[in-house]
Amino acid sequence: MCSHGLRILLAPEVPALTAEYLPKAVHDLLGRHALTPGEIATWIVHGGGPKAMTAFEQACDLPPDSLAQTRRSWADKGNLSSASVLDVLSTAMETPAPAGAPGVIAAMGPGFAIELVLTRW
Repeated sequence: MCSHGLRILLAPEVPALTAEYLPKAVHDLLGRHALTPGEIATWIVHGGGPKAMTAFEQACDLPPDSLAQTRRSWADKGNLSSASVLDVLSTAMETPAPAGAPGVIAAMGPGFAIELVLTRW
């Protein structure tokens, strides 16, 4: 028997679920800290796939290239599942945002669980 590694299959509903649920979760988190998506210096995201990343960007009205590091990680290494945020975080730490700048770490998991962390550099 030959092993070819893990293969992840995403449900076609993931982009629609992302657009429906993630923005409210993000806005609720940021609102508790008097922040808006435009004030976030760094987005470290496990997007679930290119379509889900686009849905996230559009639904949260993120500035262009907000998820560039996430997209690079996806292109270079593929879907690392929720742990991809650690790869994106590692890249972000190479050229960090200014001290005290806010960042968001977001990952989606099984059953469309959403994990969010608000950070300060």
